[in-house]
Amino acid sequence: MSQRYTPSLCTIHIQLSQARLFGVSEITLRSLMPKSITTPIAMGVSERVGGLPSFTAVLVILTGIIGASATREVLDLFRVRDQSIRGFAIGVSSHGRAPRGRFNCTPKPGCFPAWQWG
Repeated sequence: MSQRYTPSLCTIHIQLSQARLFGVSEITLRSLMPKSITTPIAMGVSERVGGLPSFTAVLVILTGIIGASATREVLDLFRVRDQSIRGFAIGVSSHGRAPRGRFNCTPKPGCFPAWQWG
């Protein structure tokens, strides 16, 4: 069970460490924490931990847009050809937008983002 949450916890730790390194305020840090989950849930988590829900919503949406726009190019740059790995990476990096687009290409990469969410 802990293996399932380890990547998420590592990501949160890394992003908060980087933000602290750059001197980001405490309220911004709290708004950053839930940026890798779906927007309505992220807003609720942000509010609960003392962040700004509206700022968190913007971060979540930007994460999805950037992930959907850039993930394919990054995977091509690193010559990742395995469709299951590509689908998984796209799901991790861009929430729901890009995986929906992956089903338009071929069904296999579209299945893996859903699997990693589960």
